[in-house]
Amino acid sequence: ELSQGKIIITPSVKRLMGRMGDLIVDYANVALQTIKTDNDLQSFGSIAMDYCVCTQQMSLLFDKVFGRMKEVGGREIFLQLLEPYIMRDRINKIPPDLVEVFIDYLLSKNRAAEAEQIILHLSWDSFNLDRLVKDCQKHQFFIALCYVHNEVFEDFATPAVDMFYRFIQSIDPASRSDKDVQAIQQKSYLLLLYLQYIMQGKTFPWRKPLKSPTKARQQIISVLFDKNKHFMVLQHLLSIDLECILGIIKVIFDDMHLFRRSNGGSTVSLKPFHMNDASSSIQNDTAFSVSLFDVFFFEIWKNRQQ
Repeated sequence: ELSQGKIIITPSVKRLMGRMGDLIVDYANVALQTIKTDNDLQSFGSIAMDYCVCTQQMSLLFDKVFGRMKEVGGREIFLQLLEPYIMRDRINKIPPDLVEVFIDYLLSKNRAAEAEQIILHLSWDSFNLDRLVKDCQKHQFFIALCYVHNEVFEDFATPAVDMFYRFIQSIDPASRSDKDVQAIQQKSYLLLLYLQYIMQGKTFPWRKPLKSPTKARQQIISVLFDKNKHFMVLQHLLSIDLECILGIIKVIFDDMHLFRRSNGGSTVSLKPFHMNDASSSIQNDTAFSVSLFDVFFFEIWKNRQQ
């Protein structure tokens, strides 16, 4: 515990912590009255934050220390001090209203990448989930969007759908610049990486084992083989990297848990997850192969027309 910057809490330490907490508040009241520069404020904030984190007194940090620093114009300095603690996983939960303040602060500094990283390093119960999902969609935080949907809702389809229709297909092909084309390529490969991880039974982006890999794979299949959408996601990914998408599809045939036999017969059926609980499904492995080849032939035909 000491190597992680934490103190082992014993009864005597707990009593001392209560007294030290009072001393920190008293110190804040005295020190913040005489602070003249940002360096002074940073020095106080650093000492107070390190003590609170080491003794795991988060309420003292966020209620008292942060409150007093805001009163004297030290909000931004507090957020600057807080960032490395989150990025090093020494703090993994902060109040939801402070999360929103922190994300807005980073975005105002044009630090969108850091804002997404902060989201990934915090426990999901730190967030106002509705607000977070909207922010991730607005700022195209695809990895954070995957984290929220996968971890909280066990929904593996929605991030892929959002990535394709909101981030990739949202730009009119007729007006795409070279920069747009490059961005689409990058997003497409990120989507391929996401699909690859999930089909391998791994979390994205951490590559840890999924709790329900079969359920996750079924949801991905429903996105790739969505006949109502004319297999648009699959067609696009085929045009980006044929070898990669074929490797992803191969997993479908290798995983026999995705298939089940009908009562007393030898018919194999696959019922993928559908976000709208639609009754449509891939009926059997033969039909599944036919639908797959339909996509391939359409792709070949389309390329020949160009």
